[in-house]
Amino acid sequence: MRLAARILVVLMPVLLVVGRAPADIALSLVVLLFLVAMAIARDAAPFRTPWMKVALVFWVWLLASAPFALADIGSAFGVSASFIRFPLFAAALSYWLIDDVTWRQRLLLCLGVVLGASAVWAVIEWIDIALLINDGRPVIRLTGPFEDNKVGIFILKLMFPVLGFLAWRALLPADRLADGPARASTRGTGLVLGYAALLLVAILLSGERMALLMALAGMLIMGLLVRARLLRRLTLALLAAAVVLGGLTAVLAPRLYDRQIASTVETVSAIGDSIHGRYWQSGLDVGALAPWTGVGGKNFRLLCPEIKAAEIAAFEDPQEIQFCATHPHNIYIEAYTEHGIPGLILFCMMIIALILALRGAGRDDRVTGAAIGVLLTLWPLATHGSFYNNWNGAVFWLATGLMLALRNAAAIERKGRPA
Repeated sequence: MRLAARILVVLMPVLLVVGRAPADIALSLVVLLFLVAMAIARDAAPFRTPWMKVALVFWVWLLASAPFALADIGSAFGVSASFIRFPLFAAALSYWLIDDVTWRQRLLLCLGVVLGASAVWAVIEWIDIALLINDGRPVIRLTGPFEDNKVGIFILKLMFPVLGFLAWRALLPADRLADGPARASTRGTGLVLGYAALLLVAILLSGERMALLMALAGMLIMGLLVRARLLRRLTLALLAAAVVLGGLTAVLAPRLYDRQIASTVETVSAIGDSIHGRYWQSGLDVGALAPWTGVGGKNFRLLCPEIKAAEIAAFEDPQEIQFCATHPHNIYIEAYTEHGIPGLILFCMMIIALILALRGAGRDDRVTGAAIGVLLTLWPLATHGSFYNNWNGAVFWLATGLMLALRNAAAIERKGRPA
């Protein structure tokens, strides 16, 4: 039972590329096996952690508020009932599946290979389509190995656990568990920087503006926090080179520059007037219909066109997509809109509990990298996919479970025991 679940988890990066249905089926099977194993062993320990307790309370609120949905109670209850599989998946990872160093490394290896292959695919796609077919005119968005345009955000959300692990492996063995200054091998440092450069180039070429912005921010944080001084300096140098490369696209690839650099600056400087700013405002307006219970899961998409009808009609480009989408594109506004003020408070408490769960790990590059990936996804001023979407949920909670498992391993190693 445990072996089958571990194999599914190691294959999860591949399944995320194959499609949302295979990944969600595998995740659900892992959760089912986990619950059966815990019931047989009569082990409730993974459900007693502070973050899991808050997640369970959040889930109870989702269920309790679902009957008050304003448009479609069935959809609201379906979203609410199925949400719990995601925190349970993270608990299964950290407590039962990758608590063993061999399986953690197998998951990280598979994840690293899939991310690298996706990046190479995106680069080749850009060269093939932009340079060969379009006579040197860059395409706006790339798909990579996916059916839709999400290769950049996929790489962003899962790259930092791998980079953190590689940074930790780059340290000399005697310095990995020691506090204070650390030394890194030349070969290991080169591997970290080369791999990071490949991923950054793929994100730049992908045409995904938020992914590029968050990737650069993550590299800056990582460059400041990794333990080896040489690796810190070279990581910051790589970040500077990436910024210079972004500037050079103004000459080498003007359309790419307009998409990734110029339009990003324009959007950030006037976020309220951007399409995502209008989505955020629409979320707040719809949420005002039922601020204490929320309008219900998956009900924003149903109510928004009616609430914003007058603004849509008066807009210079009177299309519904200018104000309404399937979700508000911000996970905090989504929590408020669909689950009310109590839902937003519990959602934030769950995030805080996850952050507090990192205590006791010490300064460990593996935990630092994994935490950067999770916290970038949770950054409140970013644009987000729906938090309750099966693909987004699988990606986020895979990263979260990996972060918690690495934290547990680091804490155990600090006590002088193998993990």
